[in-house]
Amino acid sequence: MQDGTIPDGQLLEAHVHRRDEDAFAQLVRRHVNLVFGTAFRILGDRSAAEEVAQNVFVTLARKAASIRAGEGLAGWLHRAAVLEARMRQRTDLRRRNREEATARLGTTMDTTEPTDPLPFGILDDALLELPEKDRQALFLRYFERRPFREIGRSLGMGEDAAQKRASRALEALAAVLRRRGAATATAALAARTLEAAALTGAPVHLASTIAAATVGVSSSALGILLAKLMAYSKTQTTVACLLLASAPVGYQWHVAAGLRRAEAEAARRLVVTTEALRLAEKDELITRRRLGALSERLAETRSQIRRAADTLATAAAAPDASLYLWSDTATHVRVPKSVAPSLRLSGSVQVPALPGGVPYRRSIEPVGADGSLAEPLAEALGVTPSEDVEIRRAFGRTQAVLREKMHGAAYLTNRAPAQFRTEGKPSLTLVTPALPDVGVSLGEQLRSDLDRILGAERAELVWQQAAETFDKEFFWFGRGERLQTAVSDGPGHLTLWTASRDPGGEITAYTSVGGRLGIEIFPAPLRPTVAGWLANSQAQRQ
Repeated sequence: MQDGTIPDGQLLEAHVHRRDEDAFAQLVRRHVNLVFGTAFRILGDRSAAEEVAQNVFVTLARKAASIRAGEGLAGWLHRAAVLEARMRQRTDLRRRNREEATARLGTTMDTTEPTDPLPFGILDDALLELPEKDRQALFLRYFERRPFREIGRSLGMGEDAAQKRASRALEALAAVLRRRGAATATAALAARTLEAAALTGAPVHLASTIAAATVGVSSSALGILLAKLMAYSKTQTTVACLLLASAPVGYQWHVAAGLRRAEAEAARRLVVTTEALRLAEKDELITRRRLGALSERLAETRSQIRRAADTLATAAAAPDASLYLWSDTATHVRVPKSVAPSLRLSGSVQVPALPGGVPYRRSIEPVGADGSLAEPLAEALGVTPSEDVEIRRAFGRTQAVLREKMHGAAYLTNRAPAQFRTEGKPSLTLVTPALPDVGVSLGEQLRSDLDRILGAERAELVWQQAAETFDKEFFWFGRGERLQTAVSDGPGHLTLWTASRDPGGEITAYTSVGGRLGIEIFPAPLRPTVAGWLANSQAQRQ
């Protein structure tokens, strides 16, 4: 560099590749204040801080080759010092002196504003939260007192960019300090804290002691241990010797304690294993019982399969004509499936006799509007109760949607088709327009439901048997226009005409029923008018 200062990276490279003792000593002198100050802020004890600094630089000598190119050495040393000090803080036997050490730290640091104490206690942890580039900029600026020109060269940027980087790093550090408890922390306070922390200098002899102790031992574990021993004070050396002398006794005590722990663990595992074995035996007994029950069921199932196979074999061996022999005692007769579609499997109901008349049976459709199947049809198909319920639900859903759509589109008119022969009599016609799109969709959905419930073959027979119901009640799912006309033929006499009309306006089919009809036979929109006719007829008779 222009001012003769050799970068940390070149000094590290000289130490790693050429074992340059002077290069490593220069690194120690350059950063010993940073490492010592960091440890002193955390531990509050100079002797402990010296030991931490020695350990950190011994670790640097051992791990110098693993430091990544471009990584700031100051940041690496600061992090190592924090970690080493925290470990020392947890194990140090002199914790009871920490409060006094903290007080001494407060008097040692240069605090220019006693009423606004600087947050030294959380400074180092706050620094560890910053990005590496920000930490490196702050270390170079405040601990190594580098100008922004050199900071920029170290970070690979210009002087102005380095100054902006340092300013942003101060703002970020202030934010971390506020989050950690320093409520009034600002960028200026963070800068004063760093300046005051940099004033904590290591003892004069520490750099030379560390440099001498780490010479030639950068990669040897024994060398590292010797380096640490060389750096110990007389008191520390005496304690170390006593520890080494007591090592055999301590080792034997440790081995005995380990054997006792192993014996206790073995006893515990024996209890656990015994209990696990008992539970396994219990589970095995239960499993055997279950296997026995399953074996019995399997044997019974195999016996049933053999009986069924014998029955099928007997039926297959019998002449085909025997399947259709007539029996006077049988309630059913067998017919080929090909004949079933040509049959009308309808039912009948008993109609009570009118006064002076005789009772009779009235035929009912094979499939009702509510999806109920006539008894002959249900028996022929072997429909189960659950299938019967599902069929009724499918018909009910279809009819509800179709009625809603048709009623929404229907309208009333006084003009009846000429084929109904109203001949000037009072009449009212309900017109239900065709709903081809809705009807096709509903019909396909109902057929799909029947296929799912009965299977394709039985569903086809139900569909064929329901043709008249689809025509009268579902009007073939709204595929054509429907006309329903109520006519008043005279006192108490009514006629209901029903017809369909094609898109060209032609009446294609029509039926009528007349006489003393009940009002319930008429569609709901026609009933108020029919009720009025009946009321007038009753008034005229009175």
